[in-house]
Amino acid sequence: QLDKEVTKRYYTSGGKRHIFSTEKRYAYDYDFLDPGFSLKPRRVETMRSDSTAVVDTYDYLLNYPAILSYHKHTEGENNRESRILFNTGTCLPQKVQSRTDSWKGWNSRQFPLEL
Repeated sequence: QLDKEVTKRYYTSGGKRHIFSTEKRYAYDYDFLDPGFSLKPRRVETMRSDSTAVVDTYDYLLNYPAILSYHKHTEGENNRESRILFNTGTCLPQKVQSRTDSWKGWNSRQFPLEL
């Protein structure tokens, strides 16, 4: 399990050497009595060297631990959310809904998705 990850990117600009670093912190939820519970992170907090904070929150489909059912991405004051609604008792997607902080209602797209 990964709790923290730090990456550094080195670059040269204007004859000077710079470092851009990113630190990610991972948070997990566990249910040791449920073998179908996802071991993937539920929350990832990212702090960049330019002081930008990003938070990603995840949820997974009950009894299908590898299938993402919800994602919220927050960067500063802006956020966007996506959720997938599934046919009852299956991992077959029915529709995708999304919204942003500028649009509070849910936008829906039925499956199969039309591009």
